[in-house]
Amino acid sequence: IGAFLQQDNDFTKITDVRPGGPAFLSGQISKEDRIVGIAQGAKGEMIDVVGWRSDEVAGNIRGPKGTIVRLKLLPAGANLSAETKEVSLVRDKIKLDEAKASGNLIHYIENDVHYKIGVLTIPDFYLDAEEMQEDPENYTSTTNDVRRLIRELEAKGADGIMLDLRNNGGGALVEAISLTGLFLPGGSVVQVKNSREQIQQYYDEDKAMVYKGPLSVMVNRFSASASEILAGAIQDYKRGTIVGEQTYGKGTVQNVRNLKEFLRGSNEEKLGLLKFTIAKFYRVSGSSTQHKGVTPDIEYPAVFSAEAFGESSKPSALPWDKISAAQFVPLDNVNDRMLTSLRNGHKQQLKKDPLLIDLQYDIVEANKNQLKKEVSLNYEVRKQEQEEREQRRVTRTKTEDRLQSEQDTASAPKADKTQDHFWDELKDAYLKESIRLLAQQIELTGQKSPK
Repeated sequence: IGAFLQQDNDFTKITDVRPGGPAFLSGQISKEDRIVGIAQGAKGEMIDVVGWRSDEVAGNIRGPKGTIVRLKLLPAGANLSAETKEVSLVRDKIKLDEAKASGNLIHYIENDVHYKIGVLTIPDFYLDAEEMQEDPENYTSTTNDVRRLIRELEAKGADGIMLDLRNNGGGALVEAISLTGLFLPGGSVVQVKNSREQIQQYYDEDKAMVYKGPLSVMVNRFSASASEILAGAIQDYKRGTIVGEQTYGKGTVQNVRNLKEFLRGSNEEKLGLLKFTIAKFYRVSGSSTQHKGVTPDIEYPAVFSAEAFGESSKPSALPWDKISAAQFVPLDNVNDRMLTSLRNGHKQQLKKDPLLIDLQYDIVEANKNQLKKEVSLNYEVRKQEQEEREQRRVTRTKTEDRLQSEQDTASAPKADKTQDHFWDELKDAYLKESIRLLAQQIELTGQKSPK
């Protein structure tokens, strides 16, 4: 339908609509609308999707071109008791250019050292099967796009590369394997155990490493499935650092069967579908990604708790377990001494970086609000509480904006800003900290010197 979705607590929120797509052309869908129900066809039952993962919602919205999907929406900015609206859309093929991997070169200076950090944002593990059949050597896929972007960043002099897998809910397994292979010299990437206890290993067959330099991978609570396979392999091989939040913990493989296959003599046209788990993913170290996901080497303050979000929050989730490790040789690009230094540096930043301090404050406030069991029904009391909260935020923000401006001025390089993205343009606390940590990682390898 041409809509970009993002998790927003228990809701799936529309963050953008693609010009020319069905959502855009309907004129009835806006950014920040929340999807609370989905129905298939003109008369299908409306299913409540509050509490669903955003990738599950997206999977139910997708369908064959020309078919109808109906959405029940809670309008942007409306409270939970507001009236919802229903929108009927006819699906169409959408070019996913804006959902493809993208790359930016970000300049950062610390201790008179100028770092050029390549950031590769990967929102999905995608593959255009039609293009692959027509031209097996040149088709749209995550791996092919990232390979090209790496070469572009290296041509610009990138000192290190970071993969941003935040909110990446997964995708094609073959892409997770081949993409991981760009950073490894061949070998096992992931193991799969089926219901008959049979274990199969999936390998990166290409022993040539497209990128050999300093590497980090940023994840969050909504990095799932294929994202966890990549992050887990990079961590197990000690190829790079993993930073961010504990991942989702989606380590199972599902299949879908049409119930008509089991009732061949039935005259019913539609009997529905059965979705069932057929296997589990395991890292090369033998640990399952189910339930526990991937724990970062450097953990950031968590916005979403494991108790409320993730596979571990589901009562029917299969448990974590472990199998024998695959045969693999760690690269030791990352060692314990490096990780200790990076963790210590991160702890210091949590105490002095304005954006991180602000983020930690918001997390504490959000947790307090979730624990509240009573709310005043007196309008004047509620209004006064809101004004006090807003005043505290304004006072804190003014001070932190001044500190941040001073910090950015000290860090921003004097160069041509028309070419790349610069440190003082970033407002993403997690991204800034990840860039700083990768710069420190590069410094610890001894590959940079003051210029």
